[in-house]
Amino acid sequence: MAAPAPAARRNHHNDDHESGLIGGVVAGITFALFEMIASALLMGLPAFFMPLRSISGIVLGMQALDPSFSLVTAAIVGMLTHMMLFR
Repeated sequence: MAAPAPAARRNHHNDDHESGLIGGVVAGITFALFEMIASALLMGLPAFFMPLRSISGIVLGMQALDPSFSLVTAAIVGMLTHMMLFR
């Protein structure tokens, strides 16, 4: 039996990386959503975004925890930071 051509191995290798990347992103989003739902259930609806605010605090500092701080900025930075740390 002949070994597969090198090009075929390379394509299979790329498919594994792509599948891993997609799986990791889906897992990261699912975990963050679970944290957000759990926070809302345990501490009330206003705490729904607290996990993202807390994660964004790693990059933005304590100001991200302040309710007057932009939720959009905190959510975007929090999700990006979460994805980098979850990896």
